[in-house]
Amino acid sequence: MNFKNVMTSTLGCAAISFPLILAACGDDSSSNSSDNTTAEDYKFSIEELEKMGVSIFDSADDLKKEKCGDENELETVYVKADSSFYMCDNGKWDNEFLEELPVFESMDEVGKCDEDREGMMFKMELPEVNGNTAYETFICEHGKWVSDFGGNDDDTEEVEEIVESDTAETVKTDTVETVAPKAVVKGTMTDERDGKTYQTVKIGKQTWMAENLNYKTSSGSYCYDDDEENCDKYGRLYTWVTAVGKTEKQCGDGHECDIGTSFVQGVCPSGWHMPKYVEWETLFKALGDSLTTGKALMAASGWGEDAVGTDDYGFSALPGGLRNNFGDFNGDGVRGYFWSTKQVNTNGAFYVDLFSDRVTATLYVYRKSYALSVRCVKGKV
Repeated sequence: MNFKNVMTSTLGCAAISFPLILAACGDDSSSNSSDNTTAEDYKFSIEELEKMGVSIFDSADDLKKEKCGDENELETVYVKADSSFYMCDNGKWDNEFLEELPVFESMDEVGKCDEDREGMMFKMELPEVNGNTAYETFICEHGKWVSDFGGNDDDTEEVEEIVESDTAETVKTDTVETVAPKAVVKGTMTDERDGKTYQTVKIGKQTWMAENLNYKTSSGSYCYDDDEENCDKYGRLYTWVTAVGKTEKQCGDGHECDIGTSFVQGVCPSGWHMPKYVEWETLFKALGDSLTTGKALMAASGWGEDAVGTDDYGFSALPGGLRNNFGDFNGDGVRGYFWSTKQVNTNGAFYVDLFSDRVTATLYVYRKSYALSVRCVKGKV
């Protein structure tokens, strides 16, 4: 089963901190789960996993015989002996990506598996075994949370802190206040490099560009379908490497890349920077209703026939589509993809995914060689 656009996305909602699954993926208060629901109620058999297209291997040694290359990069399979999922990552099968999943104590905290959460993952804490904390990993598959039958982790992850862009002051995620649409402050900024003027919007303590960046670089940026009119309409599409201001040799697919922990200006104008993963989380949390984050961020026009965008905060996200690593373009008019600076491995990085007829916004993962839209955040590097 190839999860390039689904299971890979699990790493997106998989993310590191608790707020993401609530803010980006949604907190379904209408969940039918009860206080008595346990992990056992959500397990699938090996046969059922096979029916869903998940490749099954008896052991890790058997899996080693299966080629891991460009043709199945980011494909995920299940190994029975390990009771674990493995992902094809940069030429080898790896199961360490599961370590970054968010942890919950019960299904009531997570909510219902629906089409908007398809492919998302989390871990549930189980009773301690011999002093070690045990976890069970779940995936949202076809309306049900699928268990991978266990796994252990001796480490306790700390929730990441969020950096407020305008002040560079560090705050905890639970201090981010909900912002009413009428409280946003709209403005403009001019990119001194080419004289282009952009609409801006201040939501809480963050100031974002309210238009997609359209600064032409010497390489690594594109107009959709190589048509300049699409750059005027949607802004340019940037590879992750170009977006963070690096070269292919420094940070391209397959390369270890250290961009530090501070703000990254990258392709953004002076005084602005590429959004961190946690800055997207801050934005989601500021909007309040996690179930309608995408709807509130999407422009009220310019999307497909079934578009649900209401642009409540003036963020005006547009469906600029993407360019994949083969040079093909797709998704304009129905999908909006926006980079963050956070990498998941040597090949992938997190981005925000908006879909014309979905009310949620989700943090997913794509290859760094894909070209996506960029929204810059105010704050000096």
